[in-house]
Amino acid sequence: MLKVQLISKSSTNRFQTSFTKLILCNAKMNVKACSMTTVFILLIGAVTVLYCSFWALQEVFATDKLLRFLTNASRLFDTSWEDETYVPLMSRHRRRFLMWYFARPDIASLIGPDTGAEATQYVIYRCDTGRMSTCGGWADRIKGMMTAYIIANLTGRNFKVELLAKGCDITEYLIPNLVDWRLPVSFHKSLQKLPNDTGIINFMNQRFANFSELNLTSLTGAERFVYFKTNTFHVDLFKSAILFEHELSWMRSLTHDQVTATVYKRLFVLHPRLQVKLQSFLFRTVPTPQHKLVCVHVRMGQNPTIPRDSEIRNSPENLFRVWEFIEEQSKTDFHKVFIMADSMQTIDEAGNQSFKSRIVENPGPIIHVERYPHEATKSDICQAEDKIVFDQHVLMNCDILMISYSGLSQMAAFVRGSDHGLYCLLRNGTIVPCTTENILTVYNQG
Repeated sequence: MLKVQLISKSSTNRFQTSFTKLILCNAKMNVKACSMTTVFILLIGAVTVLYCSFWALQEVFATDKLLRFLTNASRLFDTSWEDETYVPLMSRHRRRFLMWYFARPDIASLIGPDTGAEATQYVIYRCDTGRMSTCGGWADRIKGMMTAYIIANLTGRNFKVELLAKGCDITEYLIPNLVDWRLPVSFHKSLQKLPNDTGIINFMNQRFANFSELNLTSLTGAERFVYFKTNTFHVDLFKSAILFEHELSWMRSLTHDQVTATVYKRLFVLHPRLQVKLQSFLFRTVPTPQHKLVCVHVRMGQNPTIPRDSEIRNSPENLFRVWEFIEEQSKTDFHKVFIMADSMQTIDEAGNQSFKSRIVENPGPIIHVERYPHEATKSDICQAEDKIVFDQHVLMNCDILMISYSGLSQMAAFVRGSDHGLYCLLRNGTIVPCTTENILTVYNQG
């Protein structure tokens, strides 16, 4: 909004200058002295001012509407956010999502204070193009950050995040919620030669049978800087940890999905730019209680859109079952359809189905954040990351949600926090009702 306002102000100044010249010119009644260039500039300036002012006002109104809505919602939530009589125009899932922004004390009290918030020793989740490369997709990275946070908190270290691989600043999409994990200036631009006060822990694709007896304090050592990388978030292993039984006692009354959602909400919140975009999207898409948002995430894995993906997760031959599912769940124009996919073929085929007029889209490139094409530019990857984060948070707000064998939609289901309207697309194309608690078992990831 600031950028648009600045453009509008600049254009207004140029317009005023040209307008003044024209007034003086006409006052002298000397038509020849009136430069056609001035007239042209006047017209261009007027058009620019109108255009910029229009979009500036649109953004002001949208933001103001959102802020007023959130303010009113927060008052209602203070009474009883789960009671539908208080917020009749919003589904339970979207009310729960907004509670993310109003339940910070609850999230804080559940886990307790961070033991290393002011510490000068660090656990830093890092992904770069050197020794800490190959970090996995977006969900893998988020799981790695959450694991690093738990380890930092257990060992009394300061938790930070550093993404130096080809891509964009994570704070363009997600910002700290209750834990400031930002690292504005890197302690080490390269880890090829480690200083004496620096160590590396690489847990990629690893599951430890003896994790319950693992001494994380000894693991992190005496080094001031410990760079950490993993693509897993094994809640059961943390819950069984003997040496940190007291510190992790808050987990024992929660299921895997609840722990994941709690840590995610503690660490992250959408950037205000994307939050405004998301709420505006939801206002347009599901404006009344009669409207429902039906969402599907179709993760194909290796396909022509992402040819460098590590594995095939589903087959185009199974798409007809997805279309049948959507047709069954979306029977009227009040049922809007949102499709997140890693294949353009999926998106194109959806546009040929009977429900095509009900599809709501978030345009943008489809690129795997790690296995991107060699010719992909930083701008391409930034736009793709923006789309991934936005789409994932749309899934958290859906009335009907079908997820895939993918960390992205599984995590969205965890944060969504409801078994109502939740379905799993299996690798053989079968679609079955599932629960947040049994998702990992359904996909044999338990």
